[in-house]
Amino acid sequence: MGSCDGQEHVCGHTLQITAAFGMSYDHLSPAAQRLCRRLALVPGPDFAAPVASVLVGSSVPDAEELLDELHELGLGCCLGPRTAATASTT
Repeated sequence: MGSCDGQEHVCGHTLQITAAFGMSYDHLSPAAQRLCRRLALVPGPDFAAPVASVLVGSSVPDAEELLDELHELGLGCCLGPRTAATASTT
């Protein structure tokens, strides 16, 4: 018996999300991949570019470019004009 017995729909959906995330992640630059991994350290769903800059040790403008890269691949969403972002969970 597999771990998805009785929950095939939920597990299938989870596998689809994982595959889609992996495909997007693979297209990120190494710096954006590092930011994506380090966003797990943020203790809430929202953060601003200055927080991202601290996570990767970059300037705020460089962090904004990395956040833009995450956003373009659907791995984050922008809440305002370069002021805050939300980590994508789907």
